[in-house]
Amino acid sequence: MPTRLHRTVVLALLVVGNNWLADLGYAQTKGEPPSVAAARKRLQTRITVDFKETRLEECLNEIKSQVDGLNFYRGAGVSNNLTITYQGKDQTVDEVLRGMFKGKGLGYVIHRATKPGDRYDGWIQIVQGDVFGEVDPPLEEKPSVKPGVQPTEKPKPEPAEKPTGKTKPEDSDKLERAARGTLLFAKELMAQNDLAGARENLELILKKYPNTKAAQEAKLLLEKLQK
Repeated sequence: MPTRLHRTVVLALLVVGNNWLADLGYAQTKGEPPSVAAARKRLQTRITVDFKETRLEECLNEIKSQVDGLNFYRGAGVSNNLTITYQGKDQTVDEVLRGMFKGKGLGYVIHRATKPGDRYDGWIQIVQGDVFGEVDPPLEEKPSVKPGVQPTEKPKPEPAEKPTGKTKPEDSDKLERAARGTLLFAKELMAQNDLAGARENLELILKKYPNTKAAQEAKLLLEKLQK
């Protein structure tokens, strides 16, 4: 007959197993690669910091020392010499970063690799702009073919939606933030002389976010790269 100790151990294993499955479900639900899902999990780690006129580089190193596997790198225009004054006790890394960057015009994105060998895959990039936790470059749109439909079959057409003629402000803001994050990454690649990678991301902006302000700048940068 199982003892109380045995029942306790079994229950604990079940809880751990359920949490593990929940983590997997989160990544699958979001459609994000494992590196991005792992970065999000690390961003929810609770830490304690006390910065007083501390250089950004030192702040990030302190956060890294408290979270295994968490890595940062700076985007274009972000200076390591920026000083931070912020105190946070038992806060998530996400909350700490938001508090550190409040009023400083900075944010962060989670970098996603688009080709093999990208050492920054799953790293946290500090960027200019009010953007927090978005994936950069953004995840590709879902395939138009529905699950269960064979490639040779044509999916049934969806009922046409009536055009509203207006774009919701929150949708427009989301597109601008996503486009700006990709633009900042493209500039970082240009600074590293990875012109092919920069061109790829600039073209992505023009394709996915043609009506954004970032697209206008991306077009100018592409013209410079083609000269």
